[in-house]
Amino acid sequence: MSYFPHAFQKMLSATHPAGGATPLPFPNGASTPLTTITIGAGQVAIVNALNNTPIDPAVTPTYGPSTTTNAYSQVYLAQGSFHNLDKIGPFNGGYKETVKSKGINAKLVSSFYRTDPSNPVNEVLEVAQVSCGLECDTMYDLRVDIKGSPALRFLNHNLYQTLSAYTGCCSNVANPVTSDKVDPTVVLLQWADQINNNVSTASGGNSSTPFLNQFIQGIVYVKTALGTTATGTAAANSVTVATAGSAGTAIQAGNKVKVQGYTAYVKSTYTSGTSIPLVNADGTDFSIPATIAAGTAIKFYRTTTTATYTPLTGSSASTQDSNLDIVGAYVDTVFGDCSFSPKDHFETEPIQIYASVAAYANNSNDLGGDTCAVSCLTITETQVAKQGKGFGETLIRELILAKRYQQEPWYADPRMREVMNDTTLGTSGGGGPEITRATKYSVYYILHSIPRKTNPSGMHDQDQYLVKIVVPNFTTATGVIQTSMTNFQTWWNTWLTSAQAGVTLQVVI
Repeated sequence: MSYFPHAFQKMLSATHPAGGATPLPFPNGASTPLTTITIGAGQVAIVNALNNTPIDPAVTPTYGPSTTTNAYSQVYLAQGSFHNLDKIGPFNGGYKETVKSKGINAKLVSSFYRTDPSNPVNEVLEVAQVSCGLECDTMYDLRVDIKGSPALRFLNHNLYQTLSAYTGCCSNVANPVTSDKVDPTVVLLQWADQINNNVSTASGGNSSTPFLNQFIQGIVYVKTALGTTATGTAAANSVTVATAGSAGTAIQAGNKVKVQGYTAYVKSTYTSGTSIPLVNADGTDFSIPATIAAGTAIKFYRTTTTATYTPLTGSSASTQDSNLDIVGAYVDTVFGDCSFSPKDHFETEPIQIYASVAAYANNSNDLGGDTCAVSCLTITETQVAKQGKGFGETLIRELILAKRYQQEPWYADPRMREVMNDTTLGTSGGGGPEITRATKYSVYYILHSIPRKTNPSGMHDQDQYLVKIVVPNFTTATGVIQTSMTNFQTWWNTWLTSAQAGVTLQVVI
């Protein structure tokens, strides 16, 4: 190890072939190049450091002297150049030369790992009520706080807002003495309208934060009259119901589902039948945590709006089952390739939503600070926010930095990028793009060290080097792409094991 936890980095793009539509990151078998100059653009080959001959990763290697067949004591990685011109102008040349790593000795490899991409997941909070029945002529307040980098960059502080919903004047339909309860869905709809900035259709509320809908969205669900049961197997993505209903009670794509304490949604592909495919709020397949026994009650909810919903009145107002989803919905501004600048901020942090039903003592809501008066309105996090990874936006900035060390500077002017045959984004007349900003990638990392032969201080030392290889998404790869990456992994695992390096591939989640 070196004195400091630092490694010189080298970045290679194994993201597409020469003139092909299917990326083949690591050529193998019959496609293995004979020399380094014939390595295709966007392909990475393992090269024997003793004779500079590319190695077929489909053939099992061993660590040892070159006198043994398929034995290698040192190799390096070489990436085929994306440049379609070897010379720019009368003086600058050598652009089609392969991009090479330092020599790698298997005994000096300290880490070999892969990271796979993942999609970001937005946070979802649910404000739910079952047979709540709220007081008439009362203001109910929902405090919403939005935290995280998007809010801080926009306002220089966290975004917060109190949403007020009025239940309307009292009536005495059920009892001439006791005022009727109010359908809580009326309150949920007013809160949703204010979140979505649709206060013109609501019966009241506060519109002092018109940009709230740029960060979150409110969706109100009301339970359907369908009474049915379900059964399901643990880890399955669907449930089977006794009946799918009809007309106003029919199960529909997009319905919210509650069963055995779990919350999911009916998949968009569902049309009819008793087998109901389920997804999470972000659209990914829902996995049933535990077996749902036959005869277990299941509830289905449909979306509603202020314009279409008819509130229940009288004694029925206290029997409604409805809820409000507060969904993180922030989308950052992204510029096109022509005006792209690596200094542009790329947002990866999801917003964090905090909500609470308030009973302010100094408000005109007549609740007097009594939190018990709003205890039937419960708030639950139904989907946890997660940060995505493997973004092309992030990797392209790392590639620009890596190429600067290779004396290939980045030019902000798109005309200069065209003149200089820049391949990072694939300008007209150039190769590439080496990395597509909107695509997600897997990345291989090889951390190794190289001892210094001499050191002025007289102390034995060594430098660390980290080789990063950007490849197509391993988790979704199929066919020759998957075979190519699997052969690469197997070759390195076998070679490192043969050298007794104590290192094998790790997949970092």
